[in-house]
Amino acid sequence: MSTAALRRSVRALRWRAIAIHVASAVALTVATGLGVFAAATWIVGPAPGPFAVVLAWALTVALAAAAALRPVRALYRVRGPRIAELLVPHDEALASSLRSALELEAAPAGATWSPELVAAHHASAADRIGRLEVRAAVPWKSAWTWRRAAWVVGFALVGAALLFTGRGRAGAYALLHPTKSDSDGNAVALVVESLQANLTFPAYRRTAPLELRDVSVVEAPKGTVVEFTLRARVSAAKATLRIAGTEVPLTASANGSFHGRAVLHDSGPIDVRVARDGTWLVDGSRRSAIVIADRAPTVSLVSPREDRIIEPTETITVQYDAQDDVALGSVELVVQAPGGRTVRRELARFDDASTPSTSSTTHLLPDEVAAKPGDELSIWVEARDTDDISGPNIGRSAVRVLRLASEATRREAALANLAALVELGIDALADELERESTRPASAERASSLAFAGGLAAVPSNDTHAGVLHEMARRIERATRVAAKAAEANARLVDELERDLLLLSDLLDQARLDDAAAIARELDALRRELSSLVARYRNSPDEDTKLALLAAIQRAQDRMRKLAARLGELAKHVPTEFVNSQDLETEAQQDALARLRESVERGDLEQADRVLHELERQIDAMANALGSGVESFEATRLGARERAMAEAMSELADLELEQKDLAHRTNDSRKEATTRAIGDLRGNTPALDALAERARQARESLERVRPRELDADSKGMYELADRRLQDVATLLEAGDLGEAQKMSGEASDAVSDLARDLGLASLMFGGRGGESTDRAVRARAAETDARALEDAIDRAIPSMDNYVSEAANRQMHGDSPRQDAAREAAHRLAERFRQGPDGLPLDPDAADAVDRAKDRMADARGALAGGDVVGASRAQTDAAEELADLRRRLEQSSSKDSSGGDSGETDPRQPVEIPRETADARASDLRRKLLDGLRETAPRGYEEAVRKYYQELLR
Repeated sequence: MSTAALRRSVRALRWRAIAIHVASAVALTVATGLGVFAAATWIVGPAPGPFAVVLAWALTVALAAAAALRPVRALYRVRGPRIAELLVPHDEALASSLRSALELEAAPAGATWSPELVAAHHASAADRIGRLEVRAAVPWKSAWTWRRAAWVVGFALVGAALLFTGRGRAGAYALLHPTKSDSDGNAVALVVESLQANLTFPAYRRTAPLELRDVSVVEAPKGTVVEFTLRARVSAAKATLRIAGTEVPLTASANGSFHGRAVLHDSGPIDVRVARDGTWLVDGSRRSAIVIADRAPTVSLVSPREDRIIEPTETITVQYDAQDDVALGSVELVVQAPGGRTVRRELARFDDASTPSTSSTTHLLPDEVAAKPGDELSIWVEARDTDDISGPNIGRSAVRVLRLASEATRREAALANLAALVELGIDALADELERESTRPASAERASSLAFAGGLAAVPSNDTHAGVLHEMARRIERATRVAAKAAEANARLVDELERDLLLLSDLLDQARLDDAAAIARELDALRRELSSLVARYRNSPDEDTKLALLAAIQRAQDRMRKLAARLGELAKHVPTEFVNSQDLETEAQQDALARLRESVERGDLEQADRVLHELERQIDAMANALGSGVESFEATRLGARERAMAEAMSELADLELEQKDLAHRTNDSRKEATTRAIGDLRGNTPALDALAERARQARESLERVRPRELDADSKGMYELADRRLQDVATLLEAGDLGEAQKMSGEASDAVSDLARDLGLASLMFGGRGGESTDRAVRARAAETDARALEDAIDRAIPSMDNYVSEAANRQMHGDSPRQDAAREAAHRLAERFRQGPDGLPLDPDAADAVDRAKDRMADARGALAGGDVVGASRAQTDAAEELADLRRRLEQSSSKDSSGGDSGETDPRQPVEIPRETADARASDLRRKLLDGLRETAPRGYEEAVRKYYQELLR
């Protein structure tokens, strides 16, 4: 055990000594080699000859190896028993004991000394070595003397200092790359001492010049002028510089430097060559030029946010944000109309080239690009920067497509709404059919209520609004009943089935009507195309050609829409109503494509032939669709149409009867009025007093000072003044009845003027309160005008005292006749409310007839009581109500049978949108508030409404 412990201790001492001496040898070798190599690089320079290179490397290797000899020789001391010599400085006795122990161990076999004595000596040496710390026994200073450390540090510092010099780096490159050459066979070396660049940026960048020293990377915008100054480490006769493959000649100066100028166009390496003794040397340093691309501006379109349908008269608000990395030059609004016509409007221009971002809002009217209903407008914003070297660069926003509303878009919306309602109805019917009998009677019927809600939400101006609204009421009522009683579910199912069948028929009819309307639109477009072709033949200018191409594009769009609609018809409408053989659209689409080609190449004769062919095709298609619509209406909706026709006939008869009754009673009223006014004319003092009050009211109005009024207020003043003058004239002539009418118009005119001036005083106080003073005077004039009107009303006697006996007998005789008309109105209202299929023909018409019926009942009571004025007024109101209803129904019927967009209006030239001034906005606000004040406020809220408008103005 003692021998093994001794061996471990000796092994630890030996490895530590080896590590110390090897580290010393390596340090001495590296330091000496570095110092010698550095000195050699500085001596040989950037372009040494082959002999100098070999000699430098030989000296470096030899001296480095010599520096390592002494530490290497010291390694012999750690071999065998000589390892004990390491302990002499620490403990000579221990060193002697260790040496003898190691020698005894290494003695040959058969030695004469006692094994017990040897073992005891090993145990003693192992014990003493085991207590010894290895680091203390073999310290670093055993190999690292101060002289050796100074040698290492000194050589390392000298080498580093030499290598950090330019000549040292160049020499090191030459020694490390002795055979390196470029593709042309020229030697590569670090021959450039310094390369300086002065950068002059393009003018549009508005950036101060920049100086770069010891250039490694030149990063600058395209078009930057770079002036290079080159100094070589060798004696050079000439030099060249190449940037991204472009040669830049350099001119030598008296101080030994070279100068050259280049313009940056592309990114790439920068190569430098110098000539020495007729030999070209290529600089080995890596240099590069990076051209900074001028990015295009970024443009975002804030409004409109999405594609949508707009009204032809709607003002399009365009809001945008534009940014550039340097500066914006201009911003344009671009509108692409049908036919390829592009309209540009400059929105902003920045001449100072110092605006990197902008945002603004502009407005556009479809008229500016001669757009017609149904056209699609593509709108975007473009921004240009100020790059005059490779630009200007153009940034474009997202494109928004706006479609102008037309009869076609309204039909499409109505079709989509009807289709959605059919889907809701199917869901509701399916839920009711699947409802289990054990389900609670009070369970909610969400799908049925949703169906009823969708029907009720149909706009009142829709063609089938009345029918659908009544359908909604019936379904909602049936749903409420079914929720209370389980046995009522069958009635709800019947109602849903009947309504869904009618709704499906209405949807199919709408599809057929839409297809027929598109065919009529195509025929109108065909006529427009013929007209434009003739115009283009007479005056072949570019505007006419663009208008012609736009019309062709409209026709192609409508033809594609017709093809899609016919595809839907084939899936939904029975084949007996759609003759697919006559409704093929491929030939028409091909004809339109050939027409466009003919126009683009100027072959108008071919265009005429294509138009004649297209006319025959469209006529055949329109006839086929028309017959399909008629057949469908006769088969599916004929009963309702006949019922509506009969109801309209009864309505016309009832209107004539009521007008005749009103005319008879009105004659009696006029006769009584004439008698009353005749008696009144004899009362001259009363008439003179009223005429004097009219003149006083006019004088009160004149205090408003009309010369100081604006155009709108002056118009109101002149109307009021004329009416007050008319009142005075009529009163002087004794015509009290007409004076009463004129006094009412005068009061209304003065009231309008007072409101207008009151609003103006709140918005524009004027100097010294002039506006407020005029408003006060106008209100005083209004009070006088109202008092005059009341006085004239009180002066007119009761008409009942002047009705003749014959007129009374006539009124009593007309009472049964009026009662019969009321009964006829009741039957007509029921006819409108209950159609042949159980659904109403037109609920709104039924309500209108009910209102006329109520006025007829008032008229009957007035006739029986001898009230000629009340009877005349009630009969006239009833007749007017019936006449309004007849005109509405006739207009609706005419609209249903007519086509959609004709598309025959001439193209209009772009017009500038007038800029709205502050005065115009204020006047418009005042006019709107005046219109609002003219509306009658709810009773008890008049003062609150007036204060509300005043607060708006403030």
